[in-house]
Amino acid sequence: MSAITHMEARRRVLAMVPACKGWKRYEDVAQSGKDPPWIVLKFIENQRMTTESLAVTTKLATLEIRVVGDTADGIGVICDKMCDALQGAWPGRPFGRIVLDVDSGVYASELVSTTTNLPFLMRVLRFRVSWAAC
Repeated sequence: MSAITHMEARRRVLAMVPACKGWKRYEDVAQSGKDPPWIVLKFIENQRMTTESLAVTTKLATLEIRVVGDTADGIGVICDKMCDALQGAWPGRPFGRIVLDVDSGVYASELVSTTTNLPFLMRVLRFRVSWAAC
């Protein structure tokens, strides 16, 4: 078996995130000039486990999902859908299961609506996933 590249790991994990009708989906950063509701996905490889000889055995990553919208209820529905789809999901060999690590709860973001002058609400979910590097 050959090692999974970062791009292949990213592709496989992001493919497991469900689509949400009426919510724009972006990878890494929201598009400038657009207003929520939206979902921003980030896949960040953030740790490598090694042997004594520094050979990499396992890679660990975070799937961050930022949900931004007008209402806490709307954001809650989307986050429930994400958690139901991703908690314990398995991207296949050589991955481990996806596990929810952090749920920020809903809070006022720094983004302000140009029509109401009120802040948009945001909730951030962070999932952990790991895979064999060899």
